[in-house]
Amino acid sequence: MLAPDLEWYISAIMLKRLAILAVFCPLATVGILCAQGTPKQGVTKGSLGLDGKKETASQNKDQDTQKPPSVVVQVETPVSDAESAAHADDRQIQGKLALYTEMLVAVGFLQFVALAGTLWIVRRQVEIMDKQTEIMNTHAGHLENLAIAADASSKATTEIQTAIQKQAELMGKTLVLQFRPKVIIRFAGASEFNLADLGKPATAKVRLNIVNSGGSPAHISVGKVALWWTEMSRSHSRRIEIHEGTERELGEFTLQPGKQCRWEETLDMNAINDLQWVNYHEGLATEDNRTLILVGGLYYTDDLSIPRSTGIHRNYDPKMMNFRAADDEGEYAD
Repeated sequence: MLAPDLEWYISAIMLKRLAILAVFCPLATVGILCAQGTPKQGVTKGSLGLDGKKETASQNKDQDTQKPPSVVVQVETPVSDAESAAHADDRQIQGKLALYTEMLVAVGFLQFVALAGTLWIVRRQVEIMDKQTEIMNTHAGHLENLAIAADASSKATTEIQTAIQKQAELMGKTLVLQFRPKVIIRFAGASEFNLADLGKPATAKVRLNIVNSGGSPAHISVGKVALWWTEMSRSHSRRIEIHEGTERELGEFTLQPGKQCRWEETLDMNAINDLQWVNYHEGLATEDNRTLILVGGLYYTDDLSIPRSTGIHRNYDPKMMNFRAADDEGEYAD
């Protein structure tokens, strides 16, 4: 599209040229016609020269002596051949000038027509370009509306995706809460007591299975296991004394639903081997009524980082060589 200033400038130049041609063409035409219609007057010796002067002087002298006649007859002096030829050349040159002027007028008229046509074409192109600009502006408006609609649709889609994501997270949390992990201890037992080494610290090899019976992963962070033993005091108070053995820690690991892992370590009982321990493991009654206990705990979290734990408190059965859950709150799984 032409700029408004440029369009005005072009129109002004063309209108100026059209005005110049409109004034020049008629004036040139009138000048040619006038030049062709003006008669040529010859120059004679009778009118100029010495003879003319003498005749004029004699006539004036006669007029002084005689009365002036009522009618004066002028007689033209004959024109010579040289003057006739000069007059013919002059008329030929004037004819050529008239022809050239007519051709110039024709060219000017054609230029006038060409400029008028060019001006019309330019105006027509300007109108077409204005219409195209209007159409493009309309299309730009439509595109802008489409962009706004696309932006709104994108925002709506983002909001829907966010809502779906939140709903998925909520469903995931619901599933985790419904199918939470649950860590339990199975097949806990002990063996390889060093009873032959009387007078030395008593040890035992403890083994157990850690099982995730829930429906989601259990991320175990802390685990401790120890062997404690109790004895009843020989005094009349019959008080029970508890002796704590050395704790062993379990490393961090993740247990998937339905999976299990086996843990096996040799633990120090914090006791000295004597005949009472020999009788205990043979299933015989001891004088101080000893009892061997497996204690400990597992601490873990689910996928929602909710802390959970499992307690271990089991009494040892020498005949079966395994640990059985005690009837108290020491053994639990939440």
